[in-house]
Amino acid sequence: MAQRRTPTVLREPVYMVDFAVYKPDDDLKINLEECAESAWKWKPDGKELDPEVHGFVKKVFEKSGIDKNGSYLPKNLHPKHTSNPKAGLDESFAEARLVMGGAVEEVLKKTGIRSDEIDVLIVVSSVFVPTPSVASMLVNMFRMREDVQAYSLGGMGCGAGVIGIHLVRDVLQAHPGA
Repeated sequence: MAQRRTPTVLREPVYMVDFAVYKPDDDLKINLEECAESAWKWKPDGKELDPEVHGFVKKVFEKSGIDKNGSYLPKNLHPKHTSNPKAGLDESFAEARLVMGGAVEEVLKKTGIRSDEIDVLIVVSSVFVPTPSVASMLVNMFRMREDVQAYSLGGMGCGAGVIGIHLVRDVLQAHPGA
């Protein structure tokens, strides 16, 4: 019996040369205890928060991954900044502009690359998958070229990050010099 071997395609390696992580302003920082206590001032629809709802909100905060020592929340959800939390499309776009735009701005500054020199933009978001896409938002925000290859990958939960890394590798290997 003969075995058929599939030839292995050797690809050029792809290396990450730099990255940036957006760090919010300190006024968005909150620790778990402050978060739970500040939520008492929330007045959804102008009504006082009853103890049962407050208990539920406290449980949400405790299970949300907010570090006991501190994390960051956007102003639209931050109990210190609002008494009526909102999480609509406009607020989500504002947060995406702040966070993703901040990261792109930082990596451009660190590398000295101009936004019009970018050939490929790949944006990964675990759960925020709007139309128009976050990638198109960033292309417009940074005035990237019209021919930039922009990909928005999302809606896959936490696994989207790993898939995004593979997409970056595949796209860059398919377009050497990009």
